[in-house]
Amino acid sequence: YSPSGKTGRKLRQEANHIRHLGGYTREIFPLHNQVDKQAMEEVEVLWKARLRWRYNDSFLGTKPMENNRFRRYFAVETPGEPGSRPVMQSFLMCSPVSRRGWYLDLVRRPRAPRGATELAIFSAMDTFRAEGVEFVTMGLIPFYDPAGQHSPSKADLLMQLGTSYLDRLYHFSSMQMFRSKFSPTRV
Repeated sequence: YSPSGKTGRKLRQEANHIRHLGGYTREIFPLHNQVDKQAMEEVEVLWKARLRWRYNDSFLGTKPMENNRFRRYFAVETPGEPGSRPVMQSFLMCSPVSRRGWYLDLVRRPRAPRGATELAIFSAMDTFRAEGVEFVTMGLIPFYDPAGQHSPSKADLLMQLGTSYLDRLYHFSSMQMFRSKFSPTRV
C-alpha cells in the first residue's frame, strides 16, 4: 500500500522513520509461537497501563487474544540490544467482518517510535490486497459520520454536553485524528 497525495506523503514519512531505525513488520502467530504471544502480552500490559480510560470490560475494551483462532496479527519490531530479541513496538489485530473484509485494531507500546502503527497498517493492507480482500476498516467512531466529520454539531445543547463528556471519557476525537490520516476509498 502506498498512499498518495499530501496526506499520503505524511504517512510515508512516518513509515520510513521507523524503517530508518531498523523497524520492520511481519505477520505473527501467537497461537503457535510463545515468544510472539509473550511480546504481545507485554505490549498490551504497557498500553493498558498508560491508557487506563481505554481498558475496561465494556464493549469498548480491547482484548487482543479473544477469538484469536479467527484473527490475524501483524507486528512492527525494532532491533533490541545486541544479543537480545527484537522489541515489538506495536501490533495490529485483524478480525474478519465478512468474507470480503477485515476490521483493524491497534495496540502500541506507549513510547513506540513514530510510524510503528502506520507500518503495521500498510503491511496488513498489502497482504490483504494480495489475497484479494475487498476492504479493510478501522470501524466507525461515535459522533463522527463515516466521512470523519463531527456529526452532532447541530444538535441541541444537552446532546452537545453529552457528546463532550463522552469524548473526554473515551477520546473519540483523538481516535478520529489518527484515523483521518487514512483517507477512505469509499464510505
